[in-house]
Amino acid sequence: QGKGASLDVLQRNRRRWVRVTGEKMEVLRTDGGGEYQGRRWQRYYDRHGITHSKTAPDSSAGAAESYIGKIQDKGRANSNQAVALPRDFFRDDAEAHAANAIDQMPCRRLDGMSMYENRTGRKPPLHKMHGFGCCAVARKNKRRRGTNR
Repeated sequence: QGKGASLDVLQRNRRRWVRVTGEKMEVLRTDGGGEYQGRRWQRYYDRHGITHSKTAPDSSAGAAESYIGKIQDKGRANSNQAVALPRDFFRDDAEAHAANAIDQMPCRRLDGMSMYENRTGRKPPLHKMHGFGCCAVARKNKRRRGTNR
């Protein structure tokens, strides 16, 4: 779903949240992206008593978005190898494979330790790693992400 569908997704998730927890959504914290702003959004916030809070630039949310971007880029590279199938056919599997690979790679922030090792205290089982059908990962310029060129 595109960024234009974000309000519809929030409406469904807010209703589910209220139904499951019995609690009202009071704050929506976002990265300040334009997809969470505008008259339609403001009317929704006002109608439901939601405060829109924006995270500071370069906060942990920025690191999380960077990580998600890496997974999506590597997943896209993986799924692009399956040329006979629709592009989205293996997207979930390709992104899960990419996340697993990133999880087992040495990380600069952890002084060369992998996120897997930091979380479990054990070395990652590299003997279980395998290729997804992609010989190399090509980084796309931010302006061209989402295009198939």
